[in-house]
Parts: sequence; structure tokens; C-alpha cells
Amino acid sequence: MPLSLVQDASDPQGVALQPGVLVTAGYIGGDTPHVWTAADWAVWGTRWRVPIWVRSDPGQVDATADANACVAALQAQGAPPPYLVLPYGSTGNIFTEPAEDGYWPAFPGPAALYGHAGVVATQYQLGSQYDLSVIDQSVPTWDTLNGTGPTAVMLDLETAGFVDAPGYVSAFAAILHGVAPSGSVVVPDVVGLGGNDAASALQAVGLGAHISTNSPVSSQTPGPGAIVPQGAVVDLGI
Repeated sequence: MPLSLVQDASDPQGVALQPGVLVTAGYIGGDTPHVWTAADWAVWGTRWRVPIWVRSDPGQVDATADANACVAALQAQGAPPPYLVLPYGSTGNIFTEPAEDGYWPAFPGPAALYGHAGVVATQYQLGSQYDLSVIDQSVPTWDTLNGTGPTAVMLDLETAGFVDAPGYVSAFAAILHGVAPSGSVVVPDVVGLGGNDAASALQAVGLGAHISTNSPVSSQTPGPGAIVPQGAVVDLGI
């Protein structure tokens, strides 16, 4: 599969962009020591970007509040939704977490994806000034020219004092996955509701419903989590 070269640094000022790099990864918040400014992003000036949210102590924070802070940072930076979540960490701990939209392990070695199910990127070179990764080109990185999503976000969970927090990654990702582009809506899950309640839940977010009975809903198309234009109609089966 085609791969793109990614470069990141805690602070890009004074650091040269390496040959062949197409994607810049920069820090937008969490407990990172330095949040990138517009001037930092401009240093390397690549078209494609990956925002990084750092959480070294997931057991000490509320995942929902943390994810909402991440969404606010993404929007402040101008990164367009919808958002994908790529959990990052060493091969010794990251695979105990859910993959969400793809793992990003750190594994020094060749410029290749680490051989594990669900891996979509790999940090293969760790340096004192910058790091290098490869990422599958099918992963939608933030395209600063066309200004549309999706935007893949690295969730950096790797520190020496990593504390596992059951459910943190899934809860964090659920918030980011629920952010729709302007004019669009994330379809709610209405399976199991009565027909009238299901229709009301859909109407509350700006969607219509096809159903002719108040019997419990057994299926829906589009399914929960789908992103559709506002005003779209959801077919409900009983």
C-alpha cells in the first residue's frame, strides 16, 4: 500500500523539514508542553497535517471533557470534521487499547508499517529534534488546500508513566466521531425505540423518518453514526 512520510516535533522552530516529507504532525493540546501556533505550522508548510492530542494520564481525567477540549482545539486550529482517532503508543501497550480508526505504534526500524492488525501508521524514527513516521495514504489527513474533512487525529498516550484508563479511548473517540461538518448531522441510534419516539429523536437533530407504525424499531438506514446532510430521511424497519 502507498505510504506517506510524516514528520513531527515538539517545537518545529529551527528544525528542517526532511526530504520526502508530505505530512506534518503537530501538537494541539492535552498535556503537551507546547501547543503549536499558526507560525509553528507554517515553518514546514506541508499541505497535509495530523493534529496530535496528548494525554499521558488518562486515568486522571474525564474522557468526555478531554474530548470536548480536543474538539474545541481542532476547531480553533481550523481542522475540518469529521474526525478520526488514531491511538499512538509503544508496541508494548498500545495494542491493549481499542484501534478505533487505526493504530499508530512507535517502533524504531525500517520505514514501514508495523506488522499488527489495525495498524495504519508507524513512527519508525525517534530523534532529539524530530520524529519520522509513515502513514497509509488511505488515511484522510487534514488537507489545508481543499479545507474539507475527514481529519485524522493522533491520540498520543505514550509516556514513561502511562496509566491505563479502561474506556478512555472509546469514550474520547465517541465524542470526536460525533462531530459533523457544517450542514450535516450524525445519525442517532434509534433501534429499540417505538416508532413515534424514534421519529421524534431523528427530528430533534434535523432528520426525517420513514415509518408507519409505533412498533419498536428493529433496523435503520443509514445506521447509527453515519454522517448525512441535514434534512435527510432515515428508513426505519420494524
